Amino acid sequence: MRKCANRNVGYSDALAGRVKLLARAAQAGALAASATVTSATYDLDPTNNGASATGSTTRLFAPDRTRPTLGLRIPQKRAREIRRRGFRLKYYVSEAASVSLVVRSRGKTFARTRVRVSQKTTSTLRLRLTPAGKQAVKRALKKKHPQRLKLRATARARDVWDNTRSKTLRKTLRR
Repeated sequence: MRKCANRNVGYSDALAGRVKLLARAAQAGALAASATVTSATYDLDPTNNGASATGSTTRLFAPDRTRPTLGLRIPQKRAREIRRRGFRLKYYVSEAASVSLVVRSRGKTFARTRVRVSQKTTSTLRLRLTPAGKQAVKRALKKKHPQRLKLRATARARDVWDNTRSKTLRKTLRR
């Protein structure tokens, strides 16, 4: 990236001898950018050794730089509720986004899913357990020496402008 007239400008070579000019304006309005490209290999004909490109555009709106707000909750209090009713995860997103939800237990993936949300929403999802998740629930419900079910849920929301936010929640469920 090069700084050109208080704007970040970058350029790269594309296939078939074409030049792609990339520019990002700091604010709404007209944007003009230019670049000169030279090659490390020289031809005897001096007109073949360089090229230049110019471009201009107008941005009519300001981009969204606000990250989505994200909330996360595990409503279950006991491991046996998971066996009876399935694993549920409650989440909140402040705007339209793609939300990836991953739950891990002792380093292994317990359950995972990805949802697309078209507007601000609060929703409860019922997730299917992975084989490692089923094994962890089984271990937590053993009669002799049961292990507590330690869960770490991570949610990552990405909106259409590629603003992302992650939230992690830890919860230990009793038998």
